[in-house]
Amino acid sequence: MKIKALFLGLMLSQSVLAAPGVVVLAGGGPEGDIGMEKDWSYTLYKKLIDNGDTTKDGKIKVVVLSLDKPDTNFMVDYLKSMGATSSENLVINSKKAANDPKLVKTLADADVLFIRGGNQGKAYQLWKDTKLHEQIKALADRGGAIGGTSSGSMGLSQYSMTGGQDFTSKDVMQDAHSPLLNDKVDPSVSGIHNDFLNLVPGVIVDTHCGERARLGRILAVQAKAIEDYKDDKIVGICLEEKTGLVVKDGKAEVFGTGVVHFTQETEDTKMIREPGKALVYTDIRNDALTQGWTFDLKTRLPDLKKKPESAQSIRPVTLCGLADDKFSVEGSVVTNYTMNEPEKARNLFIANDAHSDFKLKTGDRIRGLVQTRSLVKLSEHPESSIVFLDANSKLEGIGDNRFISLKKSGKEAEVPSLILDCQYCSFTSTSPYLSNQDDGSQTLRSAGMVNMRVHVISKDVAYNVKDHTTSYSDSEALGPTCEETVKKKVTKFLDDQQKILTKMICK
Repeated sequence: MKIKALFLGLMLSQSVLAAPGVVVLAGGGPEGDIGMEKDWSYTLYKKLIDNGDTTKDGKIKVVVLSLDKPDTNFMVDYLKSMGATSSENLVINSKKAANDPKLVKTLADADVLFIRGGNQGKAYQLWKDTKLHEQIKALADRGGAIGGTSSGSMGLSQYSMTGGQDFTSKDVMQDAHSPLLNDKVDPSVSGIHNDFLNLVPGVIVDTHCGERARLGRILAVQAKAIEDYKDDKIVGICLEEKTGLVVKDGKAEVFGTGVVHFTQETEDTKMIREPGKALVYTDIRNDALTQGWTFDLKTRLPDLKKKPESAQSIRPVTLCGLADDKFSVEGSVVTNYTMNEPEKARNLFIANDAHSDFKLKTGDRIRGLVQTRSLVKLSEHPESSIVFLDANSKLEGIGDNRFISLKKSGKEAEVPSLILDCQYCSFTSTSPYLSNQDDGSQTLRSAGMVNMRVHVISKDVAYNVKDHTTSYSDSEALGPTCEETVKKKVTKFLDDQQKILTKMICK
């Protein structure tokens, strides 16, 4: 079994552009109404206009770029209402149009470019290495503002899912080498490119994270990108709908109703990617951040000096979970949201149907509700572990408080389980907005956590619910042992106390 070794150094693409003045990444979903300054999208998109007149012509000109003619002029009018001098649509739906000087000259004196959602793979094929591409580079070089929503955001990162394939978390978790991860036009090459717009270095972006259950997808894509480009410092960014980032000077500030996931490998991470087999990816750090947090893309850490008002420090307790040898639970399709607490396990919550596309009777997608409520549950019980269990999978105890993920009977390939744990969490936070998944009770708000861990496990890798570690199902340790985990926490605690005392005494 091949295990990925850690790669040293950061290999940057030569095509990375000069940094624009500001980049705005939105996770999709409906924007607020014109004039509603308290809506999530106003504060986010206004940052584009606030970047100012970069062409020095006394005006702020906005261009809204898309592959297809929009049904309405809402986005044009919306951005103009925020203070732009002018705003207009630009539809580029062919290579010929992308090389038409008369069309692309619209961007020559633009201060703001906003890219609509649609199909980022098609945009890559039609826009790359054209006069349009040159104009976008020029706008970035002069410090202009560039933003996008949904797929329009996904093409802005250094590493982008622009291979033209459509796939779910389940697709690429079931088969770590799924052909869907390859380029649709040329399947012999990766569908993750690093030669497109490249406006946000060192990251790969996905959107609709909660609503379309894409946490597993960003992990699978991140794993492939790390292997393809031999760069284990890549950060995955997964934005929920009606949520976004403002990226400026290497800092990414969170705005909106939901959570932005920042995923990255740790020193304990192990990856197993084999053709035709389920993905195994353990000990991934996930900073799931709500509005008010800022993530430093250079240090790859949240800025703890600038926390939202809702942030609360936590001291999670480990070594308290339990999984009986006879513990067994099967995944199922659910018609309303429930969190399963198995009788033969303690401090373990099962979120059923996490990767499916079934819908609740209310019309809400179960996947988004599962993810949102699971994060809330973990923030309330940080000593516990949450398992995203597919309807066609099951968990079974194998002794020593460990369990594995298996497929149920049938021909469908194994779907690994995704586990969230808070053994290293330092802060929780709550969104100031109601969640997109609120059932009308006006009570559900998205929860964030700093320094969470995510594990993707299969039949070959077990999870220990007591000490939050992973191992091969034959007992060989994958991550740190329980003793190592405790030692690391004690060392960090003592170091922190020493810093506090030094600051007090030597002030």
